[in-house]
Amino acid sequence: KREPRVLAAGSLLIIVGIALLLRRLDIVSLRWDTLFWLGGLAGGGFLVADGFVRSKRGRVFWGSVLFLGSLYFVLLRFGVLLRYDFPLVPILFVVFGLSFFVLYLSDLGEVTLLIPALLFTGLGGGAILWWWEVFEWYELREILRIYWPIILVLWGTALLVRRRPDR
Repeated sequence: KREPRVLAAGSLLIIVGIALLLRRLDIVSLRWDTLFWLGGLAGGGFLVADGFVRSKRGRVFWGSVLFLGSLYFVLLRFGVLLRYDFPLVPILFVVFGLSFFVLYLSDLGEVTLLIPALLFTGLGGGAILWWWEVFEWYELREILRIYWPIILVLWGTALLVRRRPDR
């Protein structure tokens, strides 16, 4: 039953120590930027888990942002994802959208959190698909021009079905 900061610091020191030892023994070739993103991955995962256990929404959200952002850079570093030199903003939109979704998972009664989750993830995903030339910008603009009121309908529905604690 240690304090969370002590657990986080201890875990981080263990991970960095093992990584440096594996690098020193020429088992794994790691650079400092890789260690940084692996530390962000571990720290973000710890914050999310701690936020779920303690019901702290800020830790869940920002831990998710740190975890998912670090995961993107780790996957780039190890060659799982290929860099297409598109701007970082769409990736940030997707990361924030998924973080809102994880925040919704921590409190299923807050249906309104699905609105920014869908909005950010949709905008980021749409920008990535446009960058990959899956569709043209004018097609996306036309879809948004016609169907944007759906956002209002979803938002209103979320407000109506949102559970309120009994007082």
